[in-house]
Amino acid sequence: MMNKLDKIKGLTKKSWLILAVSIITLTSNAQTYYLSKGITVGCYNANPLTDLTKKIELVKDDKSVIFKYGSINCTKEYKALEISLDNGNVAYLDKKEKKGLIVMSDNRVALVAEKDSKYQVLVGGHLDKKEAKGVSTETLSGELQSSMDKFDAYIKKAEEEAKEAEKLANILPIPNLSLTDEWGFSGLYYLSELSGCAGISSYADTRNKYVQAVYMHLDKNDNYNLKAYFTETGYDKFYFDGSRSFKAFKAGNLNPVHRFSGDNMNNVNFFKYKSLTRLEDGLFLVNYGGWFRTKGGCSEVVWSGEQAAEKYILLGKDKARIDELMQKPEEIKRLAEEATRAECLQSDALEAAEKPMPSPSSMNTAKLSSEATAVTLKWAQARWAQELQYVFVTGKEWNIHRNQITGIIVARGIWCVAVMKEKDGTCKWEEVYVKQDYDGANYGSTYFGNETTVIVPVDCTTAMKHKK
Repeated sequence: MMNKLDKIKGLTKKSWLILAVSIITLTSNAQTYYLSKGITVGCYNANPLTDLTKKIELVKDDKSVIFKYGSINCTKEYKALEISLDNGNVAYLDKKEKKGLIVMSDNRVALVAEKDSKYQVLVGGHLDKKEAKGVSTETLSGELQSSMDKFDAYIKKAEEEAKEAEKLANILPIPNLSLTDEWGFSGLYYLSELSGCAGISSYADTRNKYVQAVYMHLDKNDNYNLKAYFTETGYDKFYFDGSRSFKAFKAGNLNPVHRFSGDNMNNVNFFKYKSLTRLEDGLFLVNYGGWFRTKGGCSEVVWSGEQAAEKYILLGKDKARIDELMQKPEEIKRLAEEATRAECLQSDALEAAEKPMPSPSSMNTAKLSSEATAVTLKWAQARWAQELQYVFVTGKEWNIHRNQITGIIVARGIWCVAVMKEKDGTCKWEEVYVKQDYDGANYGSTYFGNETTVIVPVDCTTAMKHKK
C-alpha cells in the first residue's frame, strides 16, 4: 500500500502545478489576480516542480499595501509603495526587492522587476481567470513602455506623497494657550511646512511627530527668552542675537528686534540651532540651509551656507500671508535682504554708540601721522577688504620696548587709529600700532607693528574730521 510520500513522488509535473496553486490560502481582504503562465516563487532550496504559482494576491488596508504569491514551499510577501501611473494604471512597488505589480484600469496586471537598471514586465495576468490566459506579456510591455521609461520619476513623486501622508497622520495638536507680552510677540504662529521633532529626552512623546504651529511668547520672567510652545507645556527657546542687542532691548533702545538665535537643544527640527529673521510684524524667516549676511558694509547681502540655493521656512501669525509669500520666492528674498541690511545698520549704530572713536593726541604730528598712514596703507592693501583713508595718532607717548634679558632698548611704538571705508561708502575705524627700531643711538624708520582686528562703525563726518 502506497503511503502519502509515495503518492506525492508519483505526481506528474502538471499535477504538481495544480497542487501548488490550489493550496495557496487567500486572505479575506485580498484581491486575487491570475497570471497567463506559472512563475517561479523563489523559495529557498525548493523543488523547481513545486516552486510555481499562477496567482498573485494584492492586500490593502489603511496602513499598508502588500502583494504576495506562494507555493507549497513558501510565500513571498512584498511591502509595496502605491504609485499612480498614466492612464489610470497603478503600480505597487517593493523598492528594496525591486519588484512590483502594475494593476491596469481594464483589470489586467503586470508583474515587473528591475533588470539592467530598468523595470521590465515579467508576466501578465487578469482579474478574471479565463481572461488571464489571453494576456500577452509582449503586448503589456509595449503598452507600459512609456510608464517604464518614467518609472524613477513616478517612484520619487510617490515617495514624497507617502512621506507627506505620514506627516499628516502624525501632526501634534495646535497648542491651546493665551499668553501675552507687552511687545506683541505672543500669539499663534503657523509654519509654512510641517517640521519633525527630535524627540529629545525631555519631550520623548513628540518623537516621530510633526509640528504645524507654535505659540510664541517673550517671557520677561525667564530672562527675556522667546519661547516657541509646540505643546501646552513643551517649548523651544530663542535668544537675542548678542549681548549688545539684549542690553539695548531691555533699555528700550532696540525697535524692532530683527533677529533671534535658536538653542542647539531645540526639539523642533527647523528650530534647532537656527535663527529667526524678522521680515514683517508677526512674520519670521527661519533659515536651515544657510543664512543671509552682509558683505563689504551693510548694502550688499549674500547667501552663505552649505546649500547652494536658499533654504528656509516662514513662521507667522497670518497663515494667508505665509501662503501668499511661499508662491513669491523673489519677494521673500527681497524682504530677507532688507531685514539683513536693517539689522546690520542697527548693529553698527549700537556698536558705534558703545565704542566712540578716540580723538588725536598731542603726538599726532603731521610727520608721524603721514608715516603711520603710509605704512598702514601698504599693510592694508595686501590684507583688508576696506579702503584706508588716513591714520592719526592717539597714544599720549611712545611705548618703550626692551630686550627681555638685557633690558636694552630695542624699539618704541605708539597706538593710532586707522580710518577706512567699506565698499558701500560707510566708515569704520580700527586701532593699529606702529613702531620704530632703536640702534643704540637713533630710532629708525616707522613701520607697521600690529592691529587689533576690532573694526568699529562710525559716522563718516566724525570719521573724516581729523584728516589733515
